Amino acid sequence: MEACKIREIRENLLVGMGNPLLDISAIVDKEFLAKYDMKENDAILASDKHKNLYTEIVEKYQVEYIAGGSVQNALRVAQWSLCANLGSANCFTIDHIKKLENKKLLETAQFYYVSGFFLTVSPPSIMEVAKLALAHDRPFLMNLSAPFISEFYKEPLMQVMPYVDILFGNEAVSNKE
Repeated sequence: MEACKIREIRENLLVGMGNPLLDISAIVDKEFLAKYDMKENDAILASDKHKNLYTEIVEKYQVEYIAGGSVQNALRVAQWSLCANLGSANCFTIDHIKKLENKKLLETAQFYYVSGFFLTVSPPSIMEVAKLALAHDRPFLMNLSAPFISEFYKEPLMQVMPYVDILFGNEAVSNKE
């Protein structure tokens, strides 16, 4: 009986919320990074100048496809430099977390971990989960993700900050003053 109870407690312990992405991982040279205005150990959002990056990386390098996004990577205890094309992640709305099966997962979770990158997609979803964490007196964890989040998404970031129990960040700082 005790073993079943322990297993039950361990299931649904942590809910992670971030952009669902397909990561394309490859070891590339510095020229490739420079061509696409990328830096080592950095994370940026893809723009028009990156539209050929995906084709070129597949054609010129040995790639590995990984179901990813920063939260999923963090939950797998793995993180790589990335250039994210949000694609279908931009279609995520608060309606997704209000579906019965997802709502049940949120209600039973003991911890909530949200990526700052998710501020680019669905701040209302983050606020919904933050308020749920507070109402259930459960820890709400957030990752600042990349310097551009605090620069360009300051307003939704500041709205969620009062709910954050543990905040993760990097030592990298923005070049903008």
